[in-house]
Amino acid sequence: MLFRALARLMDEPEKFSQSAPELPATWRVPDLSLTSVFNLSSLDQIIGQGIPEEGRVRVLYKNGRLAADRFTLGNQRGGSCFANHVNPATISKILDQGGTLTLDRLPQIWAPLGDFCRRLSFELGLNVDASSFLTPAGLWGLDYHYDIASVILLQTSGSKTWRIHPPTLVDPLEQQKCGGIKSLDDFDQKRLREEEPFLQVTLRAGDALFIPRGWYHGGVAEDEHSLHVTLWFPHYTAYSLANMIVRGLDKRDDKFAILRKDVGWGLAHDPQRAKEVVLKSIIDVVEVLDCVDPNEAAEDFLREMRNGFIAPARTHPITSVLVASVDIDTPLVLIPEAIQGISRNKSEIQFDLADSKLTVEGRAAEFLATLWSEDSQNPWCARDLALDLDGASAILLARRLISDGLVKAM
Repeated sequence: MLFRALARLMDEPEKFSQSAPELPATWRVPDLSLTSVFNLSSLDQIIGQGIPEEGRVRVLYKNGRLAADRFTLGNQRGGSCFANHVNPATISKILDQGGTLTLDRLPQIWAPLGDFCRRLSFELGLNVDASSFLTPAGLWGLDYHYDIASVILLQTSGSKTWRIHPPTLVDPLEQQKCGGIKSLDDFDQKRLREEEPFLQVTLRAGDALFIPRGWYHGGVAEDEHSLHVTLWFPHYTAYSLANMIVRGLDKRDDKFAILRKDVGWGLAHDPQRAKEVVLKSIIDVVEVLDCVDPNEAAEDFLREMRNGFIAPARTHPITSVLVASVDIDTPLVLIPEAIQGISRNKSEIQFDLADSKLTVEGRAAEFLATLWSEDSQNPWCARDLALDLDGASAILLARRLISDGLVKAM
């Protein structure tokens, strides 16, 4: 594995790929060009185009989150078909008055960051997501809070001072999201407001900060605006795996039938019988779990995980089909991070993508699988696929690989 993305972000990528740090840490990124992956110009383009809000855009103003209709077009222009599109003029006014602008699911709407996160996901085996936070000078963005995922904050413009405090709940689960500092009791609120933080640091463009899940953090922009990108690293726990396994017990299989039986009526008025029913259900579930095929459960787990990965970048969906832009000797290169896994069936190899599958046969399939397993960036051409294909078929396959986002022409 070549750490092409992680090496841009940190000096010890292999160590980070093996296990996330247990404590907050800060560092200077080795590749400062990373700050240009998403910056103020990027925001200008996205907001200036009036993108659909669709849960991607959050605006925080005066310690509260504005409803989407406060910063979207509504019926102001073009009728209801543009009602949920962001109004750039309104966003400008809110920022000028001290609002914070947040964009979520950024890899889906900004290609350079999508390419970076797709590669990070491939190197880490995790579906890495990203958000951005723009805060005006001298203001807090979000109040103290924790995240249920570990994060890296990459400062791309301006500066922000962060205060990091140890968790009150260690390793919070997905459903244990932070309700903000006001959801804490008086003791913990006072601790966050008055005690010395575990870490206090000012991030400037090119600085990064790692925060493990559950650690409270809050930041204030200094005497200039602050723009940072948050990279989200999800955690898969025994609890989440248990949930997935239990959800799989609804299969139409006789060995799971006992779990579909009615436990009886009248339990609300008979506490003792309710206890007996619960005990029997626990016993039944434990017995049924012995029938679960771990190989099938692992396949279900991988399938569910991969569904969250970023789909391949299909940058030539039209020309790859309609224009003869590839010939037998056109230099090509594989995009390994577009493929989440492979499986073999006799002479066929199935390439698993985040949103689809592609099956290739014969020696061409073996050639592509070898490139993927080697994480290769060496150039090749359709002629290399013509091991058991004629030239025309090899060119058609190359064009298909380009349209599916697995390959790009050099």
